[in-house]
Amino acid sequence: MASSAPMDKSDEMPEGDQSPETTGLPAAGDPWWRQWFGPAVAATIISALVIALATVGGTGFNSLKGDVRDLKLDITASETRVREDVKAFRAEVKDDLVGFRTESKDDMKAFRAEVKEDMKEFRTEVKADLAGLRAENRALNDKLDRILEVVLAGQS
Repeated sequence: MASSAPMDKSDEMPEGDQSPETTGLPAAGDPWWRQWFGPAVAATIISALVIALATVGGTGFNSLKGDVRDLKLDITASETRVREDVKAFRAEVKDDLVGFRTESKDDMKAFRAEVKEDMKEFRTEVKADLAGLRAENRALNDKLDRILEVVLAGQS
């Protein structure tokens, strides 16, 4: 027999009908990268990818929960600020209304005082005018009495 190159275990043929792909061992002359197709290696890689995806998904979900929590806190803070602003606005309007009422009352008092003074002056003027008219009426009556006396004396 001719002598052949010594065979090592990787060069052995699989037993029976098995092909090199199903045994997980690369066949003689297969490139190095073929070993990545083995079920053990593929399962390890797939498991690592699933774990990585689950970790990333869990982290993303926790981040999303944190964002939602932060958003709720922001909304709560905004609602609080709006409530405080509304309270401050109401207080300001109430103060303005009280001030307006006070000013109105003061203005009304001043207006009443002016009207009262004007009425007092008007009464004084009317009294003076009435006194003048009465004086003129008396003078006119006196003149008419004299005229009547002269007319009556002339007839007698």
